[in-house]
Amino acid sequence: MIGYIYYITNTLTNQVYVGSTKNTKQRFASHKRDLRKNKHHNPILQNSYNKYGSTYFKYIVKEKFEGTYKELLKLESLHISWIPHDKLLNIEIYPHLGPLVEQKRSITSEQAAEIRGLFLSNTYSRVELAKIYKCQSRVITQILTNTYHNDPEYIPTYIPKIRNLFTDQQVKEIRELYCIGYSVSKLSSLYNTTHTTIAEIIKNKRYVDTTYIIPSIRPVTMSGPEIHNSLFSLQKIKEIRQEYIDNPNISYTYLAKIYNCHNTTIIDILSNTTYHDPMYIPPNRPKNSHPGWYDEEFIQELRNFYIKNPKVSFNKISKIFKLGHLTTKNILLNKTYHNSKYSPPK
Repeated sequence: MIGYIYYITNTLTNQVYVGSTKNTKQRFASHKRDLRKNKHHNPILQNSYNKYGSTYFKYIVKEKFEGTYKELLKLESLHISWIPHDKLLNIEIYPHLGPLVEQKRSITSEQAAEIRGLFLSNTYSRVELAKIYKCQSRVITQILTNTYHNDPEYIPTYIPKIRNLFTDQQVKEIRELYCIGYSVSKLSSLYNTTHTTIAEIIKNKRYVDTTYIIPSIRPVTMSGPEIHNSLFSLQKIKEIRQEYIDNPNISYTYLAKIYNCHNTTIIDILSNTTYHDPMYIPPNRPKNSHPGWYDEEFIQELRNFYIKNPKVSFNKISKIFKLGHLTTKNILLNKTYHNSKYSPPK
């Protein structure tokens, strides 16, 4: 196998990214494309590219090699070991490359200060910093909490997530909030803990309470372009369903506008998919608002009103007859429920 060792060099800072490949043309094109789209797998190289621009980056084939793939990787590690740490743009750790690359680095006080600065500026996460400085995540945590390389002038802002320090009142709050629709992710953020801890509290595996009943069904958080601000109360659900039963010609779009939510939300409520109520029997009506379920008498009444009041807007007519704007427009323009005898007023 023929392979190549290549360098991507920042000519302004003299920093180097070392790589290996069988096809330099294809690999260089891949690097350039990912960097241009801001999607490169290496955040250090991407950050340098974003800061200085493509003009100052050179792609150089450093060495041609003939041998096995494993030997090529070892040669790559040898090149990496020749580059000073502060000039290296690689972040990956290569456990398969043998002793040629130092796998763990002892963090100096100067590097600890750099780590704190990068974290405070929201440039990198803990995991990314651990990869950059080739150390374990717990070392980064100790630096950020000032328990390693203690700096009296540094005020820690990073608070490690806790697992087991909740009061009975907090546990009760978590379970109540989950029952009214809060997600596990949102609760973990609110209470600064892990997803697993919240899930175990909800399932009664942690802070066991014999009187607590694990919820089998809870309100589903809706989504859409016009999402309602909070979950519907049971009284509001009954109101929506009753209005739907009382007025067979009301459209989903109209109800969605009244209750400030998406059409899908209304459809799911009325079909008993969400906020399930075993006592509620959905009316036998198709989910699509038209064509197919408005009776001829209603269509005729709607068109007669439009003929008598041609200056009234479609929007106002849709509110009077409790229909969606588009449904009203299509019926009145004879696009749906077509009738050859009906001629829309000009």
